[in-house]
Amino acid sequence: MRQKLTVLIPCKDEASQIASCIASLGNVADEILIADSGSTDGTLQCVEQFTQKKTPIRIIQREYINPSDFKNWAIPQASYPWVLALDADERLTKELRDEITQTLATEPAFNAYQIPRKNIVLGKMVHFSGWQNDAPFRLFHRDKCRYDDRRIHEHLLVEGGKTAIMKHSIRHDACDSLEKMFAKSIRYGCLGADDLLEAGKDVRVTSLVVRPLFRFFRHFIWKQGFRDGSIGLLLSGLAAQGAFIKYALLWSRRYQQNKDFHSESRTPIAESMPESPNSMESVTGVPTTGGRTLQRDTAEPKKQPRALTMPGIHEKVQAVVDQLPRGSLLDVGAGEGAFSKWADSQGFSVHATDVNQKEFCLKEIPFTQTDFNGRWPLDDNSFDLVVSIEVLEHVENHYHFISECCRICKPNGRIVLSTPNCHSIESRLNVLLSGFDDCAPRPINYSENEPEKIYMEHIHPAPLSAIELALRRCGFEIESVQFNRHRKLSIALLPILYPLFWWRTYRQLILSERQAGARRRNRELMRLFMDRRMLTGRISIFTFRPTKIRSSAEQKSTNSLRRTA
Repeated sequence: MRQKLTVLIPCKDEASQIASCIASLGNVADEILIADSGSTDGTLQCVEQFTQKKTPIRIIQREYINPSDFKNWAIPQASYPWVLALDADERLTKELRDEITQTLATEPAFNAYQIPRKNIVLGKMVHFSGWQNDAPFRLFHRDKCRYDDRRIHEHLLVEGGKTAIMKHSIRHDACDSLEKMFAKSIRYGCLGADDLLEAGKDVRVTSLVVRPLFRFFRHFIWKQGFRDGSIGLLLSGLAAQGAFIKYALLWSRRYQQNKDFHSESRTPIAESMPESPNSMESVTGVPTTGGRTLQRDTAEPKKQPRALTMPGIHEKVQAVVDQLPRGSLLDVGAGEGAFSKWADSQGFSVHATDVNQKEFCLKEIPFTQTDFNGRWPLDDNSFDLVVSIEVLEHVENHYHFISECCRICKPNGRIVLSTPNCHSIESRLNVLLSGFDDCAPRPINYSENEPEKIYMEHIHPAPLSAIELALRRCGFEIESVQFNRHRKLSIALLPILYPLFWWRTYRQLILSERQAGARRRNRELMRLFMDRRMLTGRISIFTFRPTKIRSSAEQKSTNSLRRTA
């Protein structure tokens, strides 16, 4: 059965672009939804010329806060389950319209589709400069996707992680004037600084020099911006400018916070910038030409919990958890509650725990405040599933943390745990060259004024051998390992360094071990160590299960270790 499609176009002051964008849709849309954030240049009047066409057009309006907030407000208002999110400066090609029509001719197999973009800057096509892999999510199911809460470079969260990429591209007229490019670079730098500030990131003065230089090098040399000529040089310079603005503003705010430690916190950076859209009057039901109604919503938006991890980790963990039976679930290190909210919507009976309840946004989900360095105030064998996303590297004692997860997990339950992979080739080279693991890339900046902030740092990245030992002591084993993404440098060096790594690991685990039983166990461990995904993966996502314990004496001994480890 053919799936109907709503095309969502967020816009503000896009009178020069909106008509061409709508015209490029052809007959692919069953509805066009214009989400306006206060245009004053005649954008809505340009839209009105299309109201007599076959495809119905609706206009909704609301104050703009940031891209993800605005889109998350607009998406549920689509009339049809499939949504194509299109910026006003983007155009559909005929080939892409045909592909979308074919995809929606029956029930799609995926929940979201990435669409590559052909970017045009100052009239010239950009092929490199870090833009060559530009393929944002544009086509997705309305009820199975939403954007995270980052202010810049928002990421689409997809239920079950079921995604695909389309073959044909969107034409993206990224910028037609240098003035707009500078203004966009400044605004993105401000929004990026706000995101880093909320995430608790710190910055040194040296970063104001090093990071812009590195950003320029990355775009112009590593991403081959020099092959785009003068446009590549310009884009690399703008990337460096944006990095400088972001970290300069972050440094300035941190400096003020340290200077006025006991004073009230100030307003976010981007909200005080003049580039932010103006607020609108609270008006509902205002009739407009053609019998349409402008819907303006100025109500205070409800705070949505953010995923406080790198993009893609939550989606990958969700895909793993989605394959497990429903039951009671404990979200360890719940943060603001993004994963708890998803698990609750999937039918799990969710309980959340973390060191600080103030950050947790969901009143409807029970929460227990826990000191992860002590005994957790939770009963033995009380949860079917224990999930910990990016917490293990923040705690002081891996063995205690894992043993507590095992203690509260039911005998036939599962533990899903994600943590940075310190066994990738890139991570090993970083230790060799700098002495620091890139999972904990610098000495921890401890402050006696804010001692709790130490737990925002990667105190102690967990090696695979420590995880396996802690599990074995508690009667659990590794059932499977997945990874969120793979590092390009590690992939490139894998054919060269794999024989060396294999021999050294074999010598360490097999040849130097005298006991036959330990040697058999080490062979299993070596298979994990030398898995090519382990050597290239960025974040490890483990699934643990109880081992089969046959005698009651062994069962009693294992339970004792789980309580005391």
